[in-house]
Amino acid sequence: MSVFDRAWSLLKMPIDVDSYEMDDDILTADFLTRHGQAPHPEGPFKIVANTHTPTSPYITTHIETPKGRVVGSSEVAQFGTGVFSPMNLNVARGFRNRGLGSAMYDAIVEALERRGRGERLRQSDEVSLDAQQMWGDDTVWPEEGRYA
Repeated sequence: MSVFDRAWSLLKMPIDVDSYEMDDDILTADFLTRHGQAPHPEGPFKIVANTHTPTSPYITTHIETPKGRVVGSSEVAQFGTGVFSPMNLNVARGFRNRGLGSAMYDAIVEALERRGRGERLRQSDEVSLDAQQMWGDDTVWPEEGRYA
């Protein structure tokens, strides 16, 4: 792990993996606040991944504040058997560079694992510079999540 990776792992707001709950097709989880890191004034955040139905080609994810304000969203679509790729990912200004984008992908991977069909999240063919930095050298999102 590079020095940048170590620093980033300390700054990111990771998902509390013990808070994952799956109700029908909705996965929810809370975020941890790292010791010594000031929580965001609009937190604590909750992440919601909606897998719709086991046969749906889409999974949507959003991050909301306690007041219900959506500060991040993503959508992935199924391309072929067991392969999902991101269609879009948005994080509101003022909430960026805190790991919310990678947390949405981590939640999608968790939702895919809970579906139990061996599905994976793969990098799309066209990615922005920000996405390239987030994915690094990986073309498949790590099952253990990013800096968990």
